Amino acid sequence: MAASLQFVRKLSGINVPSKTNEEAYNRAIKEVALVARNLLDSLVTNAEPRNREIEIQRARSRAAKRFGTNDEAKGPAIKSEILAGFFKDNTEYFNEVNL
Repeated sequence: MAASLQFVRKLSGINVPSKTNEEAYNRAIKEVALVARNLLDSLVTNAEPRNREIEIQRARSRAAKRFGTNDEAKGPAIKSEILAGFFKDNTEYFNEVNL
């Protein structure tokens, strides 16, 4: 509903409608929310659900490539133990964002 409110505000250029326009404004918010919900409910995917463990390993690999490893002498490198600790400590976050 919040996204619908933002959309109607942006589209109309009005943050707070006058009493005269309040009914139309609120109706537009509800209609936008309904259309968005219908769209999301009708979308279909053929992709398999992601495996969180695999996604965490991929993130670790990307981080190691980006920030380096202990074996590299060039530039500032983040130790792999620190990265491993970061991902271990933030597993709950990664589960929430559906990586």
